[in-house]
Amino acid sequence: MKEDSPLQAVLGIGDELRLLANRLDELGRNREQKAFRPVAEISDAIHHSRKDQGLTLRGLAALAEISVATLQKIENGDLSISVKILHRTANALGLSLWIG
Repeated sequence: MKEDSPLQAVLGIGDELRLLANRLDELGRNREQKAFRPVAEISDAIHHSRKDQGLTLRGLAALAEISVATLQKIENGDLSISVKILHRTANALGLSLWIG
């Protein structure tokens, strides 16, 4: 266990500082994880909608006017999707796009 600095020992705040630092670190990690969740959800939604409609990657890419490589990266969650490409892809899938 790490020893408190003389100032922390005198003030008796060593444990409180460690608890606060750990909590802030945890909150930061949770915020980062939540930031990526929508990207994964969008990727999954595009992939499942494409499959449900019987479209190939090449077919949807052509309808959305994007490259097959870009669509693959989006579906795999390796590329964040711009609003412009999201709009094109949603239209190609016959889906409504609501951003709120």
